[in-house]
Amino acid sequence: LQIYFGLVIFEGADQLELINVREPDVRSLLKLASDRRHFSVTELTNSPLREMAMPLIEREESGGKPLRPSEKQLVEVFHQLWLLQQVIAGEHLFSAVQFADAAAEGVSPHSAPGSKEILASVTALLKSLAMGADEGALALQAMDLQNLLRAQPMDSRLQQQMTKVEAEVLYARLQIFFWAALLLVLLGILALWPPARTLLAGRGWWMALLPVVMVCGGLLQRVWITGFSPITNMYGTMVWVAFGILLFSLVLLKLYRQTAVVGAIWLAAGGVLLLTEGMPLILSPDLDPIMAVLRSNFWLTTHVLTITISYAAFSIAMLIGNFGLVRGVLWPQQMAEWLPSWSHMVYRMIQLGVFLLSVGIILGGVWADYSWGRFWGWDPKETWALIADIGFLLLLHGRHVGWIRPYGLLAWSPLAYLLVIMAWYGVNFILATGLHSYGFSSGGARMIVTYMVGQVSLVAVTVIGIRYRSQGNASNT
Repeated sequence: LQIYFGLVIFEGADQLELINVREPDVRSLLKLASDRRHFSVTELTNSPLREMAMPLIEREESGGKPLRPSEKQLVEVFHQLWLLQQVIAGEHLFSAVQFADAAAEGVSPHSAPGSKEILASVTALLKSLAMGADEGALALQAMDLQNLLRAQPMDSRLQQQMTKVEAEVLYARLQIFFWAALLLVLLGILALWPPARTLLAGRGWWMALLPVVMVCGGLLQRVWITGFSPITNMYGTMVWVAFGILLFSLVLLKLYRQTAVVGAIWLAAGGVLLLTEGMPLILSPDLDPIMAVLRSNFWLTTHVLTITISYAAFSIAMLIGNFGLVRGVLWPQQMAEWLPSWSHMVYRMIQLGVFLLSVGIILGGVWADYSWGRFWGWDPKETWALIADIGFLLLLHGRHVGWIRPYGLLAWSPLAYLLVIMAWYGVNFILATGLHSYGFSSGGARMIVTYMVGQVSLVAVTVIGIRYRSQGNASNT
């Protein structure tokens, strides 16, 4: 309430950067600074926001063509601007206050103890503001109102939320995912250092549990603060996938003792976390309330967690595939030593990913039937998840019947991962259409396109290189 009245009283309130414009595309449309997310009333009033939002509001009210995600964000920002303007001008509060003997019996619509005294105090303060009273008198009246408000019993629902404020402040200050990322990078470097490999493969493997505990702790903090699964936005899914990569890499370490491979995977997982923490304008770390359609902890946990953890298994297959392609070109004479085990690790990770993704798709269909009245509707998110699943199933089938050899599996797994990128990122950030609108956003498209072009180029260059070297060796013999 102090902030609320501060906005009413403070003359420079319209200069405060309070309105959140999350989407980079919307900031670009409004010609706002691209390196900020919060803007003042003055900045947005001087932007073309009103001219762009009013036709969209009229179209929405008339039941015309549905708004695109960027258009919905424009309307949302306009509503924020309008509400804040009403608050700063005092109209928002004046509309709720009765000036005709506010303390009189039966006039106040509020029945809580002390509500009449509070309403009378608010009325007196607003009258003083309207009459231009001096600052000393206003300060005394504001203090009287503050004392009355503090004497009021707090709503039980608000009391429950207040207990989480300190936890949220601690979560923001700890930056636990950032420090876990640095620890992962350090462990990855150690795993690639020959003197430390034996230690990590033996008794020292428990050191890798430290980042696991840290990431798990951060995810549990988000769950406790919000009351929901930690993967309600793209930021949460990135952290969850990094967590899955960590868990599955430990399984690989215990089963295959490939410390160098696991170390490279840890470096990649640390890079994912650093990337997630370093792009708050695209991957928002905010603990925002989730949409009504997602307010089912059972389905949100079972469906979304299962789908996204499958991406972790596919990510490991992609990483090992890329490592193998590069190693095969640089040191082809050593391929016989490591290719069978590396190919087998990729095969197992693809099996795990296909199993988890298939289960997640089925669970999503059951949830869709519960929420939307149909099991399957060829929604873009559903369709691309199925395409990714079929793509990796084809790899498993090809490897099982002998169409794809071990080196071919290393080459095909990074290419199949591009289907995961489309299902995971592309539908939300590029297509931005369908019933899964709660996950839509924008930004980062150039980086993703660069990655996809680079990935295809890497596979093409390495495969051509290994074939050229093989032909050269055959001609020499």
